[in-house]
Amino acid sequence: MSYAYEIAKYLEDASLNLVWGTNLFVGSEPLTPSDCVTVYDTDSIAPEFDYDGIKYLYYPRVQIRVRNSAYLAGDTVVINIRNAVQSIVHQTVGGRRYMGAFIDSGPAHLGKIDTNAGLSHVWTLNIRLITET
Repeated sequence: MSYAYEIAKYLEDASLNLVWGTNLFVGSEPLTPSDCVTVYDTDSIAPEFDYDGIKYLYYPRVQIRVRNSAYLAGDTVVINIRNAVQSIVHQTVGGRRYMGAFIDSGPAHLGKIDTNAGLSHVWTLNIRLITET
């Protein structure tokens, strides 16, 4: 299962008013609705062997893109997402053990884009994950 999918499901369960397929998407952002969150798998660095001889550590990254027609509402959404993701510490998400989730960059406001529903503000948040096998 992709990391983006697992993080999206985590966000859906985090009481952030995100609903899969309604305003929460993975890998492809639809033209509507204007207010939505999309999670993407991005690059990662090479895994490394944990020297206790038992497991590998993986360092995938995901990007979370928030789109909202209202600046303050979108800013609140991205901050709430940041706070929720940072709470992933030594827990299992989607069947995979996560050691932690760390902000690589963002949230960054990228300006406005035109959608089928009008102009929307866009933010990105880049997350570095640490998982183990």
